[in-house]
Amino acid sequence: LADTLFAAGLTDRFAPGGLGAPMYRAMIPNPTAPELPVPTPLNGASLAAIADAAAGDFLLASKKSSEALPYFQRAAALGRSPTSGTPRVSNARGDSNFSADATGPAVAHALLMLAQIALSHNDGQTAMNYLNAAGGANPTAEQRTQINDLQMQNARLMNNANNR
Repeated sequence: LADTLFAAGLTDRFAPGGLGAPMYRAMIPNPTAPELPVPTPLNGASLAAIADAAAGDFLLASKKSSEALPYFQRAAALGRSPTSGTPRVSNARGDSNFSADATGPAVAHALLMLAQIALSHNDGQTAMNYLNAAGGANPTAEQRTQINDLQMQNARLMNNANNR
């Protein structure tokens, strides 16, 4: 837990919301690019999101949900909002306008945990916002199933609230 909390403390070094510098050279084709692009390593924001989500999971498992919430919020904030309206542009060299965004399942996991917390407080609108963002955060197949299940649970919650 101490190592995870230390790593999560590095999150403050990254701008939330994926405000990477626009990169217009990415629109020019590179004739010398390899046929199959080489996978790029995780960026710092993604590593920070992994650490924050792990710290949140540890704290949640220790029944400290109020302490876990800020870690999940920080991990989620490092990813690009699906409502940002900025297209993702990159080239074969790996240059992009989204290189400062956290990517991967850690962001989707953090958003799922935030949605579950919102649902536990009967806050359907907030849960819906988190679930929509989780769907746009490149979730794994398992996470997509969880998103669908939580969307159904949220629909029942909101329907019951409207019928009162």
